Amino acid sequence: WADNEAIASDNYGGLQAALADAGTMIGIHPDWGGTVGTKVLLPRGTGLVSQRLVIPYGVRVIGAGHYSTKLKMANVFATGDNFIELGDKNSLLSAFGASIRDLSLFSRNHDAASGTAMLYTNNVQDTDGIAQNMRIYSGNRMALRSEVGYGGATLVTYRNLMLENEGACGGGVLNPVSYFGYYDGTLIRMRDIEV
Repeated sequence: WADNEAIASDNYGGLQAALADAGTMIGIHPDWGGTVGTKVLLPRGTGLVSQRLVIPYGVRVIGAGHYSTKLKMANVFATGDNFIELGDKNSLLSAFGASIRDLSLFSRNHDAASGTAMLYTNNVQDTDGIAQNMRIYSGNRMALRSEVGYGGATLVTYRNLMLENEGACGGGVLNPVSYFGYYDGTLIRMRDIEV
């Protein structure tokens, strides 16, 4: 991608397929001795993404560095969708071990529905660094929305994040830059968060 979507390739299909493959369960459920999840390594460069990406249970997405790897939201993107979801938000199940790190997420000032985010989760648990070493430029979306925590008490950690949104610039919705809607029993660790 070289800042011209008219000639750029959409990386959504290949990236979502890689994430789904990395989240394939091997054998029986992990609680009974099976395994699930692995790393998806993203190279240096910018990938154009036109649809919501879901990072499954146990999958860790790792870029080459927050200034070296960038996922850019396509200019035509569903206003009611989050850009990246850690875990399937509709499953009502915990997504242990899903995480993202060492890259930037970027959106130009697209209109966005209230409550949408560049990075969203309602079910990641017990992950040492759900999101870390990232820059999130979110346009009209929230940079980060993290809530609920299906499955009971949990520990979530956020490290070295720079979060930025442009408010209602070019769109009709003013989303906050971040939202953390956890309940009792959730331990939240945050370190080096710049808003």
